[in-house]
Amino acid sequence: MRIRPGLTPLAAARLVIIMIGATAVTLAGGDGAMALIPLIVGLLAAFVTYSRWRLTP
Repeated sequence: MRIRPGLTPLAAARLVIIMIGATAVTLAGGDGAMALIPLIVGLLAAFVTYSRWRLTP
């Protein structure tokens, strides 16, 4: 199937960058409560990035 597990941490790292921007834009719009959603998704993606980067051979 030619699965490339090394791409998982790269994709998660890119998602962290996008979620940082989404959080900033949501906060700039004045809706602090709704900024929690992209913040939590970004934190989960950061966890995936960290854990997969260490486990990738």
